[in-house]
Amino acid sequence: MLANLRADTFASWLRRHPEVKMICRDRAGSFRDGACAGAPQAKQVADMWHVLHNLAEAVERIVGRHRAALCEPLATAADAAPAGGTLPAEVDIHGRPRLLVSRTRERYQQIHERIQRGDSLRAIDRERDCGHGPRSQGSDARRCAPAAGGRRHPG
Repeated sequence: MLANLRADTFASWLRRHPEVKMICRDRAGSFRDGACAGAPQAKQVADMWHVLHNLAEAVERIVGRHRAALCEPLATAADAAPAGGTLPAEVDIHGRPRLLVSRTRERYQQIHERIQRGDSLRAIDRERDCGHGPRSQGSDARRCAPAAGGRRHPG
């Protein structure tokens, strides 16, 4: 741990550790200056936390600047559904269908219809299992069950 956050302190520490090849740091100028002076051979990179933190701050500033333009209420998925019945989440930004989203939504709906009819999760699981993937990861029916009010059916 460094005694303080000054550039010369950091540079001094780096000179005592010439094996340093990479420095992961925030965007503070003192660490940049200390790294350049103490370990010019080292590559400097930003750590993921600071990258995301800085992004969040930038987004917050931009949204704050444009807050007046956000006076209209957002449309719900039901309002935005086109005449064809495809929800916006089921198409990508180019208007092409997102088949995985559609299949997942259909499978979810089918499982919940069966639960409402009183079918057990074990029976649904047995009939839906196509032999893909390890059974220990849990089935579609078991993953969907908590969304159905947490009700468990005897097998």
